[in-house]
Amino acid sequence: MIRAVACGLSAIFLAGALQAEPVVVRSGDHGTFTRLTVGLRTGARWEIDQIGNVARLTLDTPSITFDVSEVFSRIGRNRLKQIEQAAEGAPLMLELNCECLVTAFEEGNTLLVLDIRPGRPVVVEKVELPIVFGLLQQPDIEIPPKIKRARAPRKEAAAPVVAVEGAAIQSQVDRAIAQGLLAPTADHRAQSGLDQLQALKRVLDNRTANVRATTVIDRDLDGVLDGISAQLRQTRCVKDGRLDIGKWGDDSTYASLGEMTLQIYGEFDRLDHAAVRQLAKSQLYLGFGAEAAATLGLDPTSADQVPELASIAMVIDERPHSARPVFAGQQACEGLVAFWALLADQELADDADVEAILNGFFSLPEHLRGHLGPRAAGSLVEAGKTDMAQIMMRRATPSPVDVAARMVQAKLSEAAGNAGQEMTQLKEVISDRSDPPEAPIALIELVETAWENRLGVDEENVMLAAAFAQEFIGSDLGPRLWQAHILALALSGNFDEAFGHPEMRHATDTAEVTELRQKSLTLLVENAADIAFLVNATDQSTAHIQTLDTKLRIAVARRLQQLGFSEQAMKYLELPKSAGSPMAASLLRAQSALDAGLPRRALLELSNADGEEAQRLRAEALAMSNELVPAAALYQELGEADAAARSLWLSEEWAAIPEGASPVYREAGQLSIGLSQEPAVPDTPTLGAAQAVAETARDARTRIEDLLAVIERP
Repeated sequence: MIRAVACGLSAIFLAGALQAEPVVVRSGDHGTFTRLTVGLRTGARWEIDQIGNVARLTLDTPSITFDVSEVFSRIGRNRLKQIEQAAEGAPLMLELNCECLVTAFEEGNTLLVLDIRPGRPVVVEKVELPIVFGLLQQPDIEIPPKIKRARAPRKEAAAPVVAVEGAAIQSQVDRAIAQGLLAPTADHRAQSGLDQLQALKRVLDNRTANVRATTVIDRDLDGVLDGISAQLRQTRCVKDGRLDIGKWGDDSTYASLGEMTLQIYGEFDRLDHAAVRQLAKSQLYLGFGAEAAATLGLDPTSADQVPELASIAMVIDERPHSARPVFAGQQACEGLVAFWALLADQELADDADVEAILNGFFSLPEHLRGHLGPRAAGSLVEAGKTDMAQIMMRRATPSPVDVAARMVQAKLSEAAGNAGQEMTQLKEVISDRSDPPEAPIALIELVETAWENRLGVDEENVMLAAAFAQEFIGSDLGPRLWQAHILALALSGNFDEAFGHPEMRHATDTAEVTELRQKSLTLLVENAADIAFLVNATDQSTAHIQTLDTKLRIAVARRLQQLGFSEQAMKYLELPKSAGSPMAASLLRAQSALDAGLPRRALLELSNADGEEAQRLRAEALAMSNELVPAAALYQELGEADAAARSLWLSEEWAAIPEGASPVYREAGQLSIGLSQEPAVPDTPTLGAAQAVAETARDARTRIEDLLAVIERP
C-alpha cells in the first residue's frame, strides 16, 4: 500500500469551533492545485493512503460521517472525479481524475487540509529525498554517512523523518524541515499558525554559500503561500444562504407579522425556535432591526445558532456594537457577506472585493437598498471608489428627504470637483427641518469646502456654527465645531472676531489649532483690508508666529513691508534653522534692513543670495554705504544705466558716466568736469590777471546755473 507523503508546509487557518458530526468537507480551486478542508476533533488521529488514482482518508472516530454535498459547488472535476463515504465511520474515498498526489497537513489541531496537486505518490520504503548537499568551500566538513528514515507519528507529521547533524549544513536542514522532508529535532520544534508561516519564509529566503538544498517545493512555494492566504479568507466567510435577506419576505410579509408573532409560543407555552427565527428574518426584511433584536432575545440559542441575524439587526439600525458582528472583516469574501462586512467595518478594506459588495447590495429588496445603500456608498466614496458609489446610489432609490443620501451626493460632487453643487447639497442638509444629526458634520464640511475653494460663508451659517459649537461643547464634535466657527468668521471677512475668539487666543497649540491659525492668516493676507491686516498681523505673538509655515510667514512679511512696516515684517522673517534660508526670506530681510537704514545688515543677508533682485538690493546697499563706484558697476550689470550714472556722478567719476545714460546725467557730467578745473592764479597780480580771474568766475557761475538747471529739469 502506498502512503502519500504529507506536505509539511504549515499555514494558518482560523480555528473555528468544531461543528458536531457530520463533518462538512469544504473545497476550493487555487489555480495549480485543489484544496479540501475537513474539521478535526482535538487530539484526533488521521491517516491518508493513496494507491494510483484513489486516495483514502481515515479518522479514528468510529461514528464519523462526512458531508460532501457541497464539494463540487466550488470546484470542477478536472482533478477530483468523485468523493464519497461508503458508510458511517468508513474512510473518505477520493477518486482522482488526473495524475495527482494527495498531500495533507494539520492546522491548529482542528482542521485537516488536503491538497491535490500534479505529481506521483512517493514510495516510503524506497524514499530518496531530493536534497543535494554540495561542499563548495569547506571540504574538511564531514557529512553524516547515513541518513536514517524514522517512523513518523500520524498526527504531528505525515512525511518521512530524517535525523541530520552537522553545523555546516544547519540552514539547509532548516529548509528541509520546513518542507516536510526532515523531521524537527528538539532544537527545531516548529511553531504553529502565522509564526510558523513567517518563519518558513525567512528560512527559505536564506541562501548559504557552502551548502545548497534543492527541491521541487522551491518552485511552487510562492504560489502555495498565496493559495493559503486566499484559503484563509474563504474558510471563514459567512455563506450566502445565511445572508440572503431578499428571500426572507415579500409584499405580504408586513401583514403576516401578527400571525407569526402568535406562533412563537406553542402548546404549554413552549418556545418555538424556528418561529422565533422566522419572525426575526421577516422583521429584518422589513428593516426593523431593533424589533428583530428583541425577538432574537427570546431565544437563548439564537446567539450560537444564527449569530448573523443579530449582527444584521445591529447593522441595519446602526446601533453600537455590543459584540463584533460575525461578518466583520470579511470584505474580501466573494459572496453576499462582503456587503454586510463593509457596513460593519464602516470603511472599505484594502483587499475588499468591490464587485462582491455590489452584488450583495443588488440582492437587497428595494426598500433596504434605499436605506443601506447611501451608507455603503459613503464608504466607497471615502476610499476613492466614486464610480462604484455612483452605481450604488443610482440603484439605491432613497427617499427624497433621506439626509444620508444627500450627504453621499455631496461627497460625490466633491470628488467631481463641483464645489458649488456640493455646497448647495450640504446647505440642504443643514437647513433640513427635521434637525438631522448629520447637520453639524454637514456644516463642518461646508466650511472646509468654502476654505478649499476660497468661497464665502453667509452670515446665517456663521451664526449656526457658533450655536452648534455651544450646543456640542464637551463632546467629540465640540473642538471641530468651534474651529469651523472661527474659519467661517475669517471666510466671511470678520477677521477681528476670528482672531479675537477665546479659543484662538488661549487654546493649547495642538496641530488642529495651528492649522486653523494658518488658514485664518492666509485669508487675512489674501482678503483683508490694510487696517484689518495690520491690526491682526502685528498682534500675533512670537510663539504663534513660530508655528506658521515658511511660505505664509514670507507672505505676511511681504505685505507688511509693502505697507511700510519693515520692523514688524522682521518678526515673521526670523525663521528657524530647520527652515533653512529661503531666497525670498533673505531678500525680504535685506529690504527691511535697507528700509531701516542698515545697509551693512542688508549686505550680510544678501551674502548667499543670487539673482537680479539680489543684485539690485546689493547695489542699493552699497550706494547707501557710500560705496558708489561698486554700486554703479552692479547697476550697469543690471542694465540700469541711469542708476549707474547717478552713482558715478555722486562719486565725481563724471568721465565714466555710460553713453546709454539719460542726457541729464551726461550733460551734468560734462558741466561738472568744467567746474572741477581750478583757474590759474598769476604770481604777480596785474590788472589783466584780475580781469582773467573775474572772467573765470563769471564762467563758473554760468556753468553752475546751467548745472542746476539740468539737475532740476523734470
